[in-house]
Amino acid sequence: MSYNSSNNTGSILYELDKGANFRSFPFNDQHTMILTGSSGQQVLSSSDSNGIKPNQLNTLFGNTLTGIITEGSATMSGSSGWVGSLQTITSDKSYWLITTGSKFPSGASKVSGSITGSMINPQSINSVHGGANALANPYSVKTHLTGALNPNVTGSGGITEIVGQGSAGLLLNNSWIGSLQHLEPGQGYWFVVSGSGEAWDNEDIPIFQSYNNVYPTSSTIDPTEGASSGYQLKYLTEEAFYECYGLSDNG
Repeated sequence: MSYNSSNNTGSILYELDKGANFRSFPFNDQHTMILTGSSGQQVLSSSDSNGIKPNQLNTLFGNTLTGIITEGSATMSGSSGWVGSLQTITSDKSYWLITTGSKFPSGASKVSGSITGSMINPQSINSVHGGANALANPYSVKTHLTGALNPNVTGSGGITEIVGQGSAGLLLNNSWIGSLQHLEPGQGYWFVVSGSGEAWDNEDIPIFQSYNNVYPTSSTIDPTEGASSGYQLKYLTEEAFYECYGLSDNG
């Protein structure tokens, strides 16, 4: 996982387990994307705009996908292709990718693929509703919650909880507690907004900080343990208060 601010490009490696995997794909579909998997490379040019198609994502992961689900829409693989209301994987949402173990290579417990391309502007994600929102993680590097989120949209009437696959964080007394302390590249998250989302007050207010605000001291970032103290981000060390876990499939 990396990000280069000189040309706003990033790369994310994805690994999928058997069963359900919560993931996001924050790449700008108006620029070229390179999808690299076991079947080779797919180059999606700017003329292939409007996002990644289900069959392209399936090819990336070795044709192991049987379903893709997000907030309010889904698609399933059938004999005649992909069927359902979800036609495009967009850069601003998180998705459950459903794999079938019998389609994995013999002896493999995971399948993997990577995407390289121009990253979306984190501040372009600016619309939510009260309750749970399946939003993309816009960063291609590990980012602490305190540095990632716009402080104007957290707390009462804003985001008070974030739930990932197998982890969760709760905003309590202006500090994030729980097992989820960082946004991991390519992972999917539910951002829970209290009330009806009064923090937005019918305005489009960015949910995330820009790359320049989050990583002000580096032009090329490839941290293996998240932002260092040189990035001036706050780290919290409270013990996890609970775990949320997703579906699994050993088949």
